[in-house]
Amino acid sequence: MKKGAAEKLSSFLYLDKGDDSCYTDRQEEKSMPFIDCKTAVSLTDAQKESVKSKLGEAIALLHKTERYLMVGFADETLYFAGRKLESGAYVSVSLFGSASAKDYERMTRAICDILTSEAGIPADKVYVTYHPVADWGWNGANF
Repeated sequence: MKKGAAEKLSSFLYLDKGDDSCYTDRQEEKSMPFIDCKTAVSLTDAQKESVKSKLGEAIALLHKTERYLMVGFADETLYFAGRKLESGAYVSVSLFGSASAKDYERMTRAICDILTSEAGIPADKVYVTYHPVADWGWNGANF
């Protein structure tokens, strides 16, 4: 992979901001966050790339690096309170470790701003959850 290039694997987008030595530093491995973004509207590839890039910048709010950020997108039908959302999103953020409530609040604001500016999804239709993870596996073992 070229330096700074994004590589698309399956339905996930990975950001690689460094060299080709993927997962050589155990400390950086432990920084791997995953942001799963389900939207009630279809996003173009260009919108996905833009959202991914901006989430890559915003992940610093949770004291994580974008080097191993994994972002997944799914265009789905979403329901809230028994009604279909015409425009909305559910975003799940998984972190190896955790962050403070203040950091989560800032990240929620950033996610809402990103989805509003890049996809036209109103902030009051964006729902975000956070999932601190104690056990994260990769390459046949856990960190």
